Amino acid sequence: MSCLRGSASQQELASASRRSFLEQVLGAATVITTVTQPLPANAVGFTKDMSKSRARRGQAGLGGQDESQVKKTSDFQWLGEPHDGLSYVDLEVGRGSELKRGDTAVVHYDCRYRSVVLASSRLGQLLGGNRSIAQPFELVYGVVPNKFSAKPRREKVVGVGLELRPAAVSSEESEVPLALGTEAGSAEMAAAAEAAKQPLEVVRSLPGSPAERGGVFPGERLLSIDGESTAGLDIYQAARLLAGEDGTNVTLEVVPKGGGPTRSVTVTRSPFDKGPATPSAAMDLTGGGGLFTGGEGASKAPPAIYASLEGMRVGGKRVIRITPDVGYGADPASVAPGELPAGATFEMEIELLDRKEA
Repeated sequence: MSCLRGSASQQELASASRRSFLEQVLGAATVITTVTQPLPANAVGFTKDMSKSRARRGQAGLGGQDESQVKKTSDFQWLGEPHDGLSYVDLEVGRGSELKRGDTAVVHYDCRYRSVVLASSRLGQLLGGNRSIAQPFELVYGVVPNKFSAKPRREKVVGVGLELRPAAVSSEESEVPLALGTEAGSAEMAAAAEAAKQPLEVVRSLPGSPAERGGVFPGERLLSIDGESTAGLDIYQAARLLAGEDGTNVTLEVVPKGGGPTRSVTVTRSPFDKGPATPSAAMDLTGGGGLFTGGEGASKAPPAIYASLEGMRVGGKRVIRITPDVGYGADPASVAPGELPAGATFEMEIELLDRKEA
């Protein structure tokens, strides 16, 4: 009987030992599970750098700065009209001397649209091996070139207001010179001869012109002018037919480019405004220097650069908001650099490197 009790006691001890062992194992597993949970990533400087990047890319204000830091230059004359000052933020206030009217300012500029560099004086000249050198831009401070400050001349003419060109036989136009005496050259010449027999094509009706009011649309083919066929006419011969005195009528026969019913449009010759030229990236910025005042492929500073330096000191850095009317032009026909859409606002960062006294 005592042996049975002893055996039972040993079994209870063994069972208790197993329970204790299991509790210890489960407790350890809990500790391991807790310890091995992924910890938050707190790499030093990571959060700070990302917040800076987001601030510059987002709506944090001009140049990534708070809008309370934005200032404005003085109002200035632009195309003969008063223009509000430009919005800017000084990133660094220079320790050198302040610009004075008539000084030659030596600057570097970088134009950006949504972080994409559009134009930069730091990429002024391309060398061999895809290398480039920086060429500072020079301009006379306080002097806006006449082409931007003066009111543009607006030319009024009497006529119809059509821009025409010879109609192409096909949409594929070769840019390779004719190889005379070869099969390919003969084909090109045959295509050119066929194009000469085609009616003229309407490029556009000028804004406010009689042709626009009459409903003549780009891409249409002009078949005849007052009954005279335009097939084989050059644009100068057509211009003479379209010309006439104020108040006289001219009848145009047109057809859609892709074909369709022919229609007759009668318009009355009258004076219309051809409009001023729009400042664009293709213009030579008179008064500047270096590689950026003209020449094919040169990086172009926006005209607003002439009104952007007020109060700057040598060594200073500034970001300016450039609106389309003082930038590369809102006209879709103007030449805008890089990825800049027509009519878009962008930012220009300027660094004043030096000043040369007048």
